[in-house]
Amino acid sequence: VILPSTVTGGQLHVFAVGTRSFMNNLGTSNNSQPGEGNADGGHISYSIQSLEAAHLQQGEPFSFNGATFTWPASYGILADNYQAAGQTINVAPVSNATTLAFVGAGTNGNTSGVATITYTDGSTSTFTLGLTDWANATPAFGNLVVATFHSANTPNGPTGYAEYLYYTETSLQAGKTV
Repeated sequence: VILPSTVTGGQLHVFAVGTRSFMNNLGTSNNSQPGEGNADGGHISYSIQSLEAAHLQQGEPFSFNGATFTWPASYGILADNYQAAGQTINVAPVSNATTLAFVGAGTNGNTSGVATITYTDGSTSTFTLGLTDWANATPAFGNLVVATFHSANTPNGPTGYAEYLYYTETSLQAGKTV
């Protein structure tokens, strides 16, 4: 999967795809060190403790809408998401898969861009990867709300306003393996 190299509406952050290598952004932080994360460019981030309260445990699998993900284990100090910049994300191949799903959010606006899927036979397909802004309670792009949090972390402590985590998916070509 090649993430969009350009997006409209803000920044696009993907928190889970099924692998952990090459993540380039720290989008979570411990409540005790709230300024360590930087999902939005202003050092605002998801609270690890809020994620855990929503049953998103670091390094542990979770399921949503029939897809299984593993939440990255960052402990507030390791990069834990892909901020889309045209990079390639390796996905563990699953024979006969019909859907490729993503958990994440946009920051600084609802965000979308064209992503590319490469199949094991060398063929490719494109789709629009769109994620709703993490502070927007109204899902865009057909996203589903994975979790709602009562606050995010800033360098000065909690924001006091709600943050959201979203799910989106795209269909895979029949008979092909990512």
